[in-house]
Amino acid sequence: MGSAGVAASLFQLGAISRAIAQTPVAAATVDFASWTGTVAHADHCGPFIATVTNGRLTQVTPTAADKRPTPMLTEGMLARTYDKTRIAGPMVRKSYLEAVQNGGSIKPELRGKDDWVQVSWDTAIGLSAKAILDTIEKHGNEGCFSSSYGGWSHGGIFRPNVLQGRFFNLLGGSSMTAGDYSAGAGQVIMPMIIGDLEVYSAQTSWEQVRDNTEVFVFVGCDPDKNNRVEYTVCDHEMYPNFDAIKKAGVKFISINPQVTTTDEQMGSEWVKIIPNTDTALFLAMSYHLYRTGKYSKAFISKYTVGFDRFLAYLEGKDSDGTPPKTPEWASKITGIPAAKIRELAELMASKRTQIAGSWAIQRAHHGEMPYWAIVNFACLLGNIGLPGQGVGFSWHYGGGGTAQSGGTAPRGMSQGRNPIKKICPASRINEMLLNPGKAFTYNGSTYTFPKVRLIYNAGNNFFSHQQDLNELARAMQVVDTVIVQDCWWNGSARMADIVLPATTTMGATIFPRAAPTTSARCLPCARWWRPWATCSTTSRSSPPLGSVWCRIRLHRRQDTDGLRQGGFRRQFGRGQHALRGILGKGHGPDQGTQGSTQVGAPRRLPQGPEEKRAAYPHRQNRDVFGQHRQDETARYAAHAQIFGAR
Repeated sequence: MGSAGVAASLFQLGAISRAIAQTPVAAATVDFASWTGTVAHADHCGPFIATVTNGRLTQVTPTAADKRPTPMLTEGMLARTYDKTRIAGPMVRKSYLEAVQNGGSIKPELRGKDDWVQVSWDTAIGLSAKAILDTIEKHGNEGCFSSSYGGWSHGGIFRPNVLQGRFFNLLGGSSMTAGDYSAGAGQVIMPMIIGDLEVYSAQTSWEQVRDNTEVFVFVGCDPDKNNRVEYTVCDHEMYPNFDAIKKAGVKFISINPQVTTTDEQMGSEWVKIIPNTDTALFLAMSYHLYRTGKYSKAFISKYTVGFDRFLAYLEGKDSDGTPPKTPEWASKITGIPAAKIRELAELMASKRTQIAGSWAIQRAHHGEMPYWAIVNFACLLGNIGLPGQGVGFSWHYGGGGTAQSGGTAPRGMSQGRNPIKKICPASRINEMLLNPGKAFTYNGSTYTFPKVRLIYNAGNNFFSHQQDLNELARAMQVVDTVIVQDCWWNGSARMADIVLPATTTMGATIFPRAAPTTSARCLPCARWWRPWATCSTTSRSSPPLGSVWCRIRLHRRQDTDGLRQGGFRRQFGRGQHALRGILGKGHGPDQGTQGSTQVGAPRRLPQGPEEKRAAYPHRQNRDVFGQHRQDETARYAAHAQIFGAR
């Protein structure tokens, strides 16, 4: 029974879901090419109702749960589904394929320039398995770099980075990315300064801001733009809330090199600043408050440590020999007049102020410093913890400011334990590739860069996540193989040696979460669209990885489809309440009852060994890779003759 069949055991289903569930294996005989109807789905841009005509997506209609649908949803979902940049089939770079077949150089300098050869799935997976095994045998597991650290391919619980991590951990581990590119510096420094990660944490309730805040300061922060999309599924709940805050008379100030759409919406006072000089501005405002005595001595005394050292730096008495951090000093750096710097400091000291810092300001050399300076300034104001006041670094994302559910969202499967302790911070891939064995510090510890000879990437575009892409292209020449699983020809795919095409979320059964920091809702979405060309039938991860796993002939195999079924059974039970309220009747799973279980109430999960064996029969056979094992073994034998026996 496929995942939709599992859903059928829990719900009364809509039309397409019923059709899918009738098959022994999910969607095995459903004619997606001719199906017509509507079905509920969800993506990073929001939940929606898809209108499908003869197997083609023709319309995207927002649901009532989306407070402010954007063109990224209504137009973007249509455009990207059929865009010319979709990857039509498994591809191998010409020079790489010739080198594997005939010997010689793989010509890494031709990445991004070479011709592509479309091959069969068997060939592409065989090449991938051979490359992984060769790398492990010659360079150890640390030679494999798993570059996937985020789940941007979809907001579901079976994220590519999780499945990819599990895959390599069962092979003996791999070198991994540490942190992420979004908030790499902030997420490391903030727990040491304010005792909380903050960049992905809940923000002050918008009602508190509406009722108590007098001045709201955006520091490079643009919620109107950034809240259009989320790591999981958008509901755009903060848009009307920001309108209510503005209507309450809160004054908005935007410290930014440019005027943003948020500034236009909120009527912000624009304070133009030179990029990457926010630290100097907040140091100067701190200096002014101290020198004028307009800072909170009580807060500094009771809630902070190390003020004496910070003060010595502010006054230019520190051992580094830098001058006092006066407004005049900062004016030359920031481009903001000294008088305006004093005016801002005194305004925030005299009014109930909320400061919203963006992630963008910490994506720089010494990117932790602006966050540290902003928090120190808020400490001098003495308003951290007061209603509607203080500082936050996630106002621009994930509906920051909306109410917190307090619940725990469904989680995906465990990646297991990675015995390889080699890491690379997300923004330092260039440095890692060019300096294997070099010592570096990260989060207070010293590491050495691994010697990477294979990069495996699914679910994110690592080739856009470096400061110098020309340097990255040169650095990648030391790598023997780059394998990328993706839906589109993004930068990483174009710079790869082997490309495994994947379907989008619409061609897979997924469990996206809603509102990452505010909600524990889960939106079960059944597959309803035929895969693009010869793409894999789930989004970006498990079938290609599963097939590669079989090629490697692991002795400890598990049924990927079975694992997904078990996960789906659990997660459908937890997600049905949200599904009822958000998707409504007639689209995918409908309201109603199934036996004694009401949709909208959590289904009782099996208890004890007997019930679990009956509920999860696939778990009784952990030595096979589903129905594919015999076929995979035969195919492997053929590949062994082509690519060398293992």
